[in-house]
Amino acid sequence: MRTSIDQYDFSTLSIAQRIQMAHDLLDSVYADTQGEYLSADQLAEIDRRVAAADAGKIVGEPMETVFDQLLKR
Repeated sequence: MRTSIDQYDFSTLSIAQRIQMAHDLLDSVYADTQGEYLSADQLAEIDRRVAAADAGKIVGEPMETVFDQLLKR
């Protein structure tokens, strides 16, 4: 069953409360699936990328630059 977000009124919640609600919702999905929505290969790729970032092998871009590029599309 698909639920429309339009049937809920979030206007009484602050932005911080809505962010917390989204975070809690995603945490509940993870808890219910025990992380099974990611395959072993996907988890390995995440681990590889985190290790590369921690080792300084990945050069990132500032968040503002990425957002500017996305908004220009």
